[in-house]
Amino acid sequence: MPLFLAVMPRGWAGRATRADWLRMLAIGLVGLAAPHLVGTYGLVETDSLNGAILIGMEPVSITVLSWFLLGERLVGRQVLAIVGALVGALLVVSGGDLARAASLSGSVRGNVLLAFHGVLWAVYTVAAKPTLVRVPPRALAAVTTLVSLLAVGPAGAMELDELDPSRAFRPWPLAIIVILAVAISFGATVAWNAALKRIKAVQMAALIFLQPLTGAVLGAVRGERLGLAAFVGAALILAGVFGTRSGGGEPQG
Repeated sequence: MPLFLAVMPRGWAGRATRADWLRMLAIGLVGLAAPHLVGTYGLVETDSLNGAILIGMEPVSITVLSWFLLGERLVGRQVLAIVGALVGALLVVSGGDLARAASLSGSVRGNVLLAFHGVLWAVYTVAAKPTLVRVPPRALAAVTTLVSLLAVGPAGAMELDELDPSRAFRPWPLAIIVILAVAISFGATVAWNAALKRIKAVQMAALIFLQPLTGAVLGAVRGERLGLAAFVGAALILAGVFGTRSGGGEPQG
């Protein structure tokens, strides 16, 4: 929050409409706080691989909701691009073992929570798109993060008795928290909003498939071997990202 407040532009609030404020409230509660909580509890009960697979619910939900709520016209090429990118993501995270990916081993409740968490993330993008017409990307990120913090804070306080200070406050866990806060919660959120202001929501949906691809690349840097399936999946993802750029009308905002 100190970083958000430091970069927040001045004078923007006067341009925001009542509908903008309501959408920012909804984004903070339903599109930010809720997926954080739902996704975290889902990961407790199932495998992280399932999380990487079920995040595909987010771009699919964005595509459907942007057509239904934002009136973004979809052409056949864009639909095929999203489907191709989804298949590519499955190949990357499963290493080509699609049967394993389809089995979704682990708790059924955990898998359902992770799928629902992907749908909730879509609310952020779809509700933010019309709001960014009048609200700057940094201001939107700051307001929605503050709303989310007010919602997640009490939930976190309920679990203080489960905190193990001897492990949680070691240098490495604390460093990870700082990195996540600065690079992801702050930097990536502002960058996402800035991009969303300029391009269509369905194009943003395709970019989400770069997450498993990035994870695979980072794994290769650490010495993990990438098979043929990973390279085929990467090609499908990149083709999907490129494919969403054509057709479907002009970007909003």
